[in-house]
Amino acid sequence: MPDNIASYLDSIDIKSFDGDDVGRAKALEAAHQLIYRLEKPWDTLPRWFWREPYTHLATSIALDLKIFETLADGVPKSIEQLAVKSGQQVDHAFLNRMMRMLAGVRVVVQLSQDSYQATELSKALATPEAAASVALTNDLTLTMITKLPAYYREHGYKIFTDPANCPFQRGLQTKSTFFQWLGENTKQVSDFSLLMQGWSAAHTNWAVWTPTASFFSQDDKDAPFLVDVGGSVGHDVEGFRQKHPETEGRLVCQDKPEVVAIANGHAGIKFMAHDFWTPQPVAGARIYFLHAILHDWPDEKSRLIIQNIKLAMKKGYSKLLVQDFIIPDVNPDPLATGIDLNMMQLFGAGERTESQWHALFASVGMKIEHVHKSPLHPQAVFEVDFS
Repeated sequence: MPDNIASYLDSIDIKSFDGDDVGRAKALEAAHQLIYRLEKPWDTLPRWFWREPYTHLATSIALDLKIFETLADGVPKSIEQLAVKSGQQVDHAFLNRMMRMLAGVRVVVQLSQDSYQATELSKALATPEAAASVALTNDLTLTMITKLPAYYREHGYKIFTDPANCPFQRGLQTKSTFFQWLGENTKQVSDFSLLMQGWSAAHTNWAVWTPTASFFSQDDKDAPFLVDVGGSVGHDVEGFRQKHPETEGRLVCQDKPEVVAIANGHAGIKFMAHDFWTPQPVAGARIYFLHAILHDWPDEKSRLIIQNIKLAMKKGYSKLLVQDFIIPDVNPDPLATGIDLNMMQLFGAGERTESQWHALFASVGMKIEHVHKSPLHPQAVFEVDFS
Protein backbone atom coordinates (compact mmCIF):
# COMPACT_ATOMS: atom_id res chain seq x y z
CA MET A 1 0.00 0.00 0.00
CA PRO A 2 2.66 2.64 0.89
CA ASP A 3 4.47 1.97 -2.41
CA ASN A 4 1.22 2.52 -4.32
CA ILE A 5 0.61 5.80 -2.47
CA ALA A 6 4.13 7.03 -3.23
CA SER A 7 3.75 6.12 -6.91
CA TYR A 8 0.41 7.89 -7.13
CA LEU A 9 1.72 11.03 -5.45
CA ASP A 10 4.74 10.98 -7.75
CA SER A 11 2.40 11.07 -10.77
CA ILE A 12 0.80 14.39 -9.75
CA ASP A 13 2.15 17.71 -10.98
CA ILE A 14 0.83 21.13 -11.99
CA LYS A 15 -0.39 19.79 -15.34
CA SER A 16 -2.78 17.47 -13.48
CA PHE A 17 -5.07 20.45 -12.80
CA ASP A 18 -5.45 21.66 -16.39
CA GLY A 19 -5.51 25.34 -15.48
CA ASP A 20 -7.76 24.92 -12.42
CA ASP A 21 -5.83 27.18 -10.06
CA VAL A 22 -8.34 26.84 -7.22
CA GLY A 23 -8.11 23.05 -7.37
CA ARG A 24 -4.32 23.27 -7.55
CA ALA A 25 -4.22 25.54 -4.49
CA LYS A 26 -6.42 23.13 -2.52
CA ALA A 27 -4.21 20.19 -3.48
CA LEU A 28 -1.08 22.14 -2.54
CA GLU A 29 -2.49 22.89 0.90
CA ALA A 30 -3.42 19.20 1.29
CA ALA A 31 0.16 18.29 0.34
CA HIS A 32 1.53 20.65 2.99
CA GLN A 33 -0.76 19.09 5.57
CA LEU A 34 0.38 15.64 4.45
CA ILE A 35 4.00 16.60 5.08
CA TYR A 36 3.12 17.78 8.59
CA ARG A 37 1.41 14.44 9.29
CA LEU A 38 4.19 12.30 7.83
CA GLU A 39 7.20 14.06 9.30
CA LYS A 40 8.61 12.90 12.60
CA PRO A 41 10.13 15.62 14.80
CA TRP A 42 13.65 14.86 13.65
CA ASP A 43 12.52 15.04 10.04
CA THR A 44 11.22 18.55 10.66
CA LEU A 45 14.01 19.95 12.81
CA PRO A 46 16.90 19.36 10.35
CA ARG A 47 14.76 20.96 7.66
CA TRP A 48 14.53 24.07 9.82
CA PHE A 49 18.20 23.99 10.85
CA TRP A 50 19.95 23.19 7.60
CA ARG A 51 17.87 22.77 4.49
CA GLU A 52 15.88 26.00 4.58
CA PRO A 53 18.64 28.40 5.76
CA TYR A 54 21.20 27.02 3.32
CA THR A 55 18.73 27.00 0.45
CA HIS A 56 18.48 30.74 1.00
CA LEU A 57 22.28 31.08 1.10
CA ALA A 58 22.75 29.09 -2.11
CA THR A 59 19.98 31.11 -3.80
CA SER A 60 21.62 34.39 -2.80
CA ILE A 61 25.02 33.24 -4.08
CA ALA A 62 23.46 32.07 -7.35
CA LEU A 63 21.80 35.45 -7.82
CA ASP A 64 25.09 37.26 -7.23
CA LEU A 65 26.73 35.02 -9.85
CA LYS A 66 23.87 35.42 -12.38
CA ILE A 67 23.35 31.64 -12.40
CA PHE A 68 19.58 31.83 -12.89
CA GLU A 69 19.93 34.30 -15.75
CA THR A 70 22.49 32.04 -17.42
CA LEU A 71 20.25 28.98 -17.13
CA ALA A 72 17.06 30.80 -18.17
CA ASP A 73 17.40 29.85 -21.86
CA GLY A 74 16.69 26.23 -20.88
CA VAL A 75 19.99 24.90 -22.27
CA PRO A 76 21.96 22.75 -19.77
CA LYS A 77 25.17 24.32 -18.53
CA SER A 78 28.31 22.88 -16.96
CA ILE A 79 29.87 24.29 -13.82
CA GLU A 80 32.67 25.72 -15.98
CA GLN A 81 30.16 27.49 -18.25
CA LEU A 82 28.25 28.87 -15.26
CA ALA A 83 31.48 30.15 -13.70
CA VAL A 84 32.59 31.87 -16.91
CA LYS A 85 29.18 33.48 -17.46
CA SER A 86 29.18 34.85 -13.89
CA GLY A 87 31.99 37.26 -14.73
CA GLN A 88 33.51 36.51 -11.31
CA GLN A 89 36.47 34.51 -10.09
CA VAL A 90 34.62 31.42 -8.88
CA ASP A 91 36.10 28.23 -7.53
CA HIS A 92 34.42 25.40 -9.42
CA ALA A 93 34.16 23.11 -6.40
CA PHE A 94 32.56 25.93 -4.40
CA LEU A 95 30.00 26.59 -7.13
CA ASN A 96 29.17 22.91 -7.57
CA ARG A 97 28.41 22.57 -3.85
CA MET A 98 26.02 25.52 -4.04
CA MET A 99 24.37 24.07 -7.15
CA ARG A 100 23.99 20.67 -5.49
CA MET A 101 22.09 22.36 -2.68
CA LEU A 102 19.76 24.02 -5.18
CA ALA A 103 19.28 20.76 -7.08
CA GLY A 104 18.38 18.95 -3.87
CA VAL A 105 15.43 21.31 -3.28
CA ARG A 106 14.45 21.32 -6.98
CA VAL A 107 15.40 24.93 -7.67
CA VAL A 108 17.45 23.55 -10.58
CA VAL A 109 17.77 20.10 -12.17
CA GLN A 110 21.09 18.26 -11.93
CA LEU A 111 21.69 16.28 -15.13
CA SER A 112 25.16 14.93 -14.31
CA GLN A 113 27.90 15.47 -11.76
CA ASP A 114 28.54 19.02 -12.98
CA SER A 115 25.68 19.84 -15.38
CA TYR A 116 22.52 21.74 -14.47
CA GLN A 117 19.32 22.89 -16.13
CA ALA A 118 16.65 25.47 -15.32
CA THR A 119 13.27 24.86 -13.71
CA GLU A 120 10.24 27.14 -13.70
CA LEU A 121 11.34 28.31 -10.25
CA SER A 122 14.88 29.16 -11.36
CA LYS A 123 13.45 31.02 -14.37
CA ALA A 124 11.32 33.06 -11.97
CA LEU A 125 14.43 33.78 -9.90
CA ALA A 126 16.01 35.28 -13.01
CA THR A 127 13.46 38.11 -12.96
CA PRO A 128 14.15 41.48 -11.27
CA GLU A 129 11.14 41.03 -8.97
CA ALA A 130 12.38 37.75 -7.48
CA ALA A 131 15.98 38.95 -7.22
CA ALA A 132 14.81 42.07 -5.38
CA SER A 133 12.72 39.95 -3.00
CA VAL A 134 15.71 37.83 -2.03
CA ALA A 135 17.89 40.93 -1.64
CA LEU A 136 15.33 42.59 0.63
CA THR A 137 15.07 39.41 2.69
CA ASN A 138 18.84 39.56 3.21
CA ASP A 139 19.02 43.30 3.89
CA LEU A 140 15.95 43.42 6.11
CA THR A 141 14.34 40.24 7.40
CA LEU A 142 17.41 38.10 8.09
CA THR A 143 19.44 41.07 9.33
CA MET A 144 16.66 41.85 11.80
CA ILE A 145 15.44 38.44 12.85
CA THR A 146 18.74 37.14 14.20
CA LYS A 147 18.85 39.99 16.73
CA LEU A 148 15.27 39.66 17.96
CA PRO A 149 15.52 36.83 20.53
CA ALA A 150 18.01 38.97 22.48
CA TYR A 151 15.77 42.02 22.04
CA TYR A 152 12.78 40.28 23.62
CA ARG A 153 14.87 38.85 26.44
CA GLU A 154 16.06 42.38 27.23
CA HIS A 155 12.80 44.32 26.73
CA GLY A 156 10.17 41.76 27.62
CA TYR A 157 7.99 39.35 25.69
CA LYS A 158 5.25 41.71 24.56
CA ILE A 159 3.95 43.56 21.51
CA PHE A 160 5.54 46.96 20.92
CA THR A 161 3.06 49.24 19.17
CA ASP A 162 5.19 52.34 18.54
CA PRO A 163 6.55 52.08 14.96
CA ALA A 164 9.37 54.45 15.94
CA ASN A 165 10.42 52.21 18.83
CA CYS A 166 9.88 48.56 18.02
CA PRO A 167 12.08 45.55 17.12
CA PHE A 168 12.85 46.94 13.64
CA GLN A 169 15.04 49.70 15.09
CA ARG A 170 17.08 47.21 17.14
CA GLY A 171 17.41 44.76 14.27
CA LEU A 172 18.58 47.33 11.71
CA GLN A 173 20.50 49.51 14.19
CA THR A 174 18.59 52.62 13.11
CA LYS A 175 16.49 55.35 14.66
CA SER A 176 14.30 55.58 11.56
CA THR A 177 10.92 53.94 11.12
CA PHE A 178 10.67 51.31 8.39
CA PHE A 179 9.32 53.69 5.75
CA GLN A 180 11.84 56.37 6.70
CA TRP A 181 14.57 53.74 6.32
CA LEU A 182 13.24 52.88 2.86
CA GLY A 183 13.32 56.55 1.90
CA GLU A 184 16.94 56.77 3.02
CA ASN A 185 18.02 53.74 0.95
CA THR A 186 17.46 54.02 -2.80
CA LYS A 187 18.20 50.36 -3.52
CA GLN A 188 15.85 49.10 -0.82
CA VAL A 189 12.94 51.31 -1.92
CA SER A 190 13.39 49.94 -5.45
CA ASP A 191 13.60 46.37 -4.13
CA PHE A 192 10.45 46.88 -2.06
CA SER A 193 8.51 48.17 -5.09
CA LEU A 194 9.73 45.23 -7.18
CA LEU A 195 8.71 42.82 -4.41
CA MET A 196 5.21 44.30 -4.39
CA GLN A 197 5.03 44.08 -8.19
CA GLY A 198 6.17 40.46 -8.13
CA TRP A 199 3.65 39.53 -5.44
CA SER A 200 0.83 41.23 -7.34
CA ALA A 201 1.78 39.62 -10.66
CA ALA A 202 1.85 36.17 -9.07
CA HIS A 203 -1.57 36.52 -7.43
CA THR A 204 -4.92 37.01 -9.08
CA ASN A 205 -5.78 40.69 -9.03
CA TRP A 206 -8.49 41.69 -6.56
CA ALA A 207 -10.69 42.98 -9.37
CA VAL A 208 -11.00 39.44 -10.76
CA TRP A 209 -12.51 37.83 -7.66
CA THR A 210 -14.39 40.87 -6.31
CA PRO A 211 -17.84 41.61 -7.85
CA THR A 212 -16.83 45.04 -9.09
CA ALA A 213 -19.77 45.39 -11.50
CA SER A 214 -21.99 46.26 -8.53
CA PHE A 215 -20.08 49.50 -8.00
CA PHE A 216 -21.37 50.85 -11.31
CA SER A 217 -24.96 50.95 -10.04
CA GLN A 218 -24.10 54.55 -9.14
CA ASP A 219 -21.57 56.49 -11.16
CA ASP A 220 -20.94 60.24 -11.11
CA LYS A 221 -19.15 60.64 -14.45
CA ASP A 222 -17.71 63.99 -13.36
CA ALA A 223 -15.86 62.51 -10.36
CA PRO A 224 -12.91 60.11 -10.11
CA PHE A 225 -14.05 56.50 -9.97
CA LEU A 226 -11.25 54.82 -7.99
CA VAL A 227 -8.50 56.25 -5.79
CA ASP A 228 -5.83 53.74 -4.75
CA VAL A 229 -4.30 55.16 -1.56
CA GLY A 230 -0.73 53.96 -0.99
CA GLY A 231 -0.98 52.11 -4.29
CA SER A 232 2.77 51.83 -4.99
CA VAL A 233 3.44 51.86 -8.73
CA GLY A 234 -0.14 51.05 -9.68
CA HIS A 235 -0.38 47.26 -10.00
CA ASP A 236 -3.77 47.05 -8.24
CA VAL A 237 -5.43 49.91 -10.07
CA GLU A 238 -4.04 48.55 -13.34
CA GLY A 239 -5.91 45.30 -12.74
CA PHE A 240 -9.11 47.28 -12.26
CA ARG A 241 -8.42 49.31 -15.42
CA GLN A 242 -7.99 46.13 -17.46
CA LYS A 243 -11.34 44.81 -16.23
CA HIS A 244 -13.09 48.18 -16.63
CA PRO A 245 -11.27 50.17 -19.36
CA GLU A 246 -14.21 52.56 -19.48
CA THR A 247 -12.89 54.10 -16.25
CA GLU A 248 -9.61 55.27 -17.84
CA GLY A 249 -8.92 58.88 -16.98
CA ARG A 250 -10.86 58.53 -13.72
CA LEU A 251 -8.35 56.33 -11.90
CA VAL A 252 -5.89 57.75 -9.35
CA CYS A 253 -2.91 56.04 -7.73
CA GLN A 254 -1.32 57.77 -4.74
CA ASP A 255 1.93 57.11 -2.91
CA LYS A 256 5.05 58.82 -1.60
CA PRO A 257 6.88 61.10 -4.05
CA GLU A 258 9.86 58.73 -4.35
CA VAL A 259 7.52 55.87 -5.30
CA VAL A 260 5.46 57.94 -7.76
CA ALA A 261 8.76 58.99 -9.37
CA ILE A 262 9.51 55.41 -10.43
CA ALA A 263 5.95 54.54 -11.52
CA ASN A 264 5.49 53.82 -15.20
CA GLY A 265 1.78 53.13 -15.41
CA HIS A 266 -0.90 53.36 -18.08
CA ALA A 267 -1.79 56.81 -19.39
CA GLY A 268 -5.34 56.28 -18.14
CA ILE A 269 -4.10 56.28 -14.52
CA LYS A 270 -3.16 59.54 -12.78
CA PHE A 271 -0.25 59.17 -10.37
CA MET A 272 -0.28 61.56 -7.45
CA ALA A 273 2.05 62.15 -4.50
CA HIS A 274 0.05 61.95 -1.28
CA ASP A 275 0.74 61.28 2.39
CA PHE A 276 -2.14 59.29 3.86
CA TRP A 277 -1.52 60.90 7.27
CA THR A 278 -3.00 64.05 5.77
CA PRO A 279 -6.60 64.60 4.57
CA GLN A 280 -7.46 62.89 1.29
CA PRO A 281 -7.32 65.58 -1.45
CA VAL A 282 -9.54 63.74 -3.96
CA ALA A 283 -13.14 64.15 -2.80
CA GLY A 284 -16.27 62.30 -3.86
CA ALA A 285 -14.76 59.28 -5.62
CA ARG A 286 -16.89 56.16 -5.98
CA ILE A 287 -14.17 53.88 -4.50
CA TYR A 288 -11.26 54.51 -2.17
CA PHE A 289 -8.98 51.48 -2.11
CA LEU A 290 -6.43 50.39 0.50
CA HIS A 291 -4.35 47.27 -0.15
CA ALA A 292 -1.97 45.98 2.51
CA ILE A 293 -1.86 49.39 4.21
CA LEU A 294 -3.75 48.94 7.47
CA HIS A 295 -1.83 45.80 8.40
CA ASP A 296 1.23 48.05 8.64
CA TRP A 297 -0.28 50.02 11.51
CA PRO A 298 -1.80 49.33 14.93
CA ASP A 299 -5.44 50.32 15.46
CA GLU A 300 -4.73 53.84 16.71
CA LYS A 301 -2.76 54.72 13.57
CA SER A 302 -5.12 52.81 11.27
CA ARG A 303 -8.03 54.91 12.54
CA LEU A 304 -6.25 58.09 11.44
CA ILE A 305 -5.73 56.71 7.92
CA ILE A 306 -9.38 55.68 7.63
CA GLN A 307 -10.66 58.99 9.01
CA ASN A 308 -8.58 60.99 6.51
CA ILE A 309 -10.30 59.05 3.71
CA LYS A 310 -13.73 59.18 5.33
CA LEU A 311 -13.63 63.01 5.26
CA ALA A 312 -13.39 62.87 1.45
CA MET A 313 -16.12 60.25 0.99
CA LYS A 314 -19.59 61.23 -0.22
CA LYS A 315 -22.19 59.65 2.05
CA GLY A 316 -24.55 57.35 0.20
CA TYR A 317 -22.19 57.15 -2.78
CA SER A 318 -18.53 56.50 -1.90
CA LYS A 319 -17.24 53.11 -0.76
CA LEU A 320 -14.04 52.19 1.05
CA LEU A 321 -12.54 48.89 -0.14
CA VAL A 322 -9.80 47.35 1.98
CA GLN A 323 -7.82 44.35 0.74
CA ASP A 324 -5.82 42.66 3.44
CA PHE A 325 -5.09 39.37 5.13
CA ILE A 326 -7.71 37.80 7.31
CA ILE A 327 -6.68 35.33 10.02
CA PRO A 328 -9.15 32.64 11.11
CA ASP A 329 -9.66 32.26 14.84
CA VAL A 330 -8.33 28.67 14.60
CA ASN A 331 -6.09 26.81 12.12
CA PRO A 332 -4.63 29.93 10.47
CA ASP A 333 -2.67 29.90 7.25
CA PRO A 334 1.12 29.99 7.95
CA LEU A 335 1.65 32.62 5.24
CA ALA A 336 -0.75 34.95 7.05
CA THR A 337 0.79 34.25 10.46
CA GLY A 338 4.31 34.70 9.07
CA ILE A 339 3.40 38.08 7.61
CA ASP A 340 1.65 38.89 10.90
CA LEU A 341 4.93 38.40 12.79
CA ASN A 342 6.76 40.43 10.13
CA MET A 343 4.33 43.32 10.65
CA MET A 344 4.82 43.06 14.41
CA GLN A 345 8.60 43.46 14.09
CA LEU A 346 8.53 46.20 11.44
CA PHE A 347 5.67 48.36 12.70
CA GLY A 348 4.28 47.04 15.97
CA ALA A 349 1.23 46.10 13.90
CA GLY A 350 -0.14 42.87 12.44
CA GLU A 351 -2.82 40.95 10.62
CA ARG A 352 -6.37 40.87 11.97
CA THR A 353 -9.15 38.37 12.46
CA GLU A 354 -12.55 39.12 10.92
CA SER A 355 -13.93 40.24 14.30
CA GLN A 356 -10.96 42.59 14.74
CA TRP A 357 -11.66 44.12 11.31
CA HIS A 358 -15.29 44.71 12.27
CA ALA A 359 -14.22 46.33 15.55
CA LEU A 360 -11.68 48.60 13.82
CA PHE A 361 -14.21 50.03 11.36
CA ALA A 362 -16.92 50.34 14.02
CA SER A 363 -14.53 52.47 16.08
CA VAL A 364 -14.55 55.17 13.35
CA GLY A 365 -18.28 55.09 12.64
CA MET A 366 -18.14 52.70 9.70
CA LYS A 367 -19.32 49.16 9.02
CA ILE A 368 -18.34 46.24 6.83
CA GLU A 369 -21.16 45.55 4.38
CA HIS A 370 -19.57 42.64 2.51
CA VAL A 371 -16.49 40.45 2.86
CA HIS A 372 -15.23 39.15 -0.49
CA LYS A 373 -12.74 36.35 0.24
CA SER A 374 -10.08 35.31 -2.24
CA PRO A 375 -10.46 31.70 -3.43
CA LEU A 376 -6.67 31.28 -3.60
CA HIS A 377 -5.04 32.87 -0.58
CA PRO A 378 -5.97 34.11 2.93
CA GLN A 379 -6.98 37.61 1.89
CA ALA A 380 -10.30 39.41 1.55
CA VAL A 381 -11.67 42.66 0.20
CA PHE A 382 -13.80 44.37 2.83
CA GLU A 383 -16.53 46.61 1.43
CA VAL A 384 -16.96 49.39 3.99
CA ASP A 385 -19.51 52.19 4.28
CA PHE A 386 -20.77 54.72 6.81
CA SER A 387 -22.58 53.17 9.80
